Amino acid sequence: MGRTVADMDVLSRREITQVIRSEKVPRNRALMSLLYLTGARISEALLAKRKDMWKEVIGEEGFIVIRMRTLKKYDIIDKHLNADGTKTFTTRLRTEHRNIPIRISRDRDILNHLIGWANSKRSGELLFPISRQWAWKIMNKHGFFNHYWRHCRNTHLVTQRNFTDQDLVKFHGWADSKPATIYTHLRWKDLAKKM
Repeated sequence: MGRTVADMDVLSRREITQVIRSEKVPRNRALMSLLYLTGARISEALLAKRKDMWKEVIGEEGFIVIRMRTLKKYDIIDKHLNADGTKTFTTRLRTEHRNIPIRISRDRDILNHLIGWANSKRSGELLFPISRQWAWKIMNKHGFFNHYWRHCRNTHLVTQRNFTDQDLVKFHGWADSKPATIYTHLRWKDLAKKM
C-alpha cells in the first residue's frame, strides 16, 4: 500500500522553500514551485504553458496569475444497462480552467524559481515538456510523493491565510466542498492546541 498524506507531517513554508532551493536543476525547482503554489496535480502542471502566466496589479499589490487546467472531471456520454442489472457508463474527460492569483510580495521566494524558468520559454511552449513519471521521480528524489505538495499548500492556505472550504473549492475547481473538509478541520485543532 502506498503512502498517504496522513502518513507525513506537513512541512513548514520555510522547509518547503529549503527543499526547492536544494534542487540543483532550475527546471525541477520551477516545477516544484508550480506544484506548491498552485496545489496542482502533476498531470495538470505538465500542461502549463508560458502563455498561462501573466502579471496583474490589484490596488497596489502585484500578482502572478497562473491559468491551470483542472483535470479529473468527467461527463457521462452514454449509459448502458447490462444483462446482470449493473450499469456501465461511458465518460469523457472534461477540461476546465481556473486562474490562480499568486501574491508576489508573499510568495516571491518560491515564485522567482518559476518566473525565471518561465521567462526562458516562448508563449505557447510547455513549461515542463517531461513525462509524469519523470516529474514523479523529481519529487521522489526529495522524499515526497506528488500529492504531498498539494497537501502542504492546502494546509498552509487554511492555517496561515484563513482559507475557508469554499475558498479551497474555488482555488482547485472542485465540484463540491468534501475534499476541502480535510483541511478546514485543522482550524478547530489549532484552537484546541491553544486551549
